[in-house]
Amino acid sequence: MEPRILFIADGYTDALDLLHILDENDIFYHCENIDPSSMEKLLKVNRINLILLDESCFSLLGFLNSLTEATGVIIVLHHHNEETIKTSWNYNISGFVVKPNYYGLLPAIEKALSN
Repeated sequence: MEPRILFIADGYTDALDLLHILDENDIFYHCENIDPSSMEKLLKVNRINLILLDESCFSLLGFLNSLTEATGVIIVLHHHNEETIKTSWNYNISGFVVKPNYYGLLPAIEKALSN
């Protein structure tokens, strides 16, 4: 399955390396400012099959899981945060990657899409 990713973050300037990795691998992504009221439509129109959720927007996790259970979520952590990881396992989480080097991003995407 070809990745179609929605990237949700407060700001994208510190995530340019992440977007560069996606570009280099010809992975479609959408990362404009998004308000919760338009989220469901955005997921359907762009046929999003995976969400990269920056830790800065962690509070949206419950809302995202209520919109779609079939779309996996990979959380982009600012640093290894045990509390965030522990809390997130109560939701539909496909994995985690840590800024700034995003080690394991592509395998995490492949694993999430194969589930």
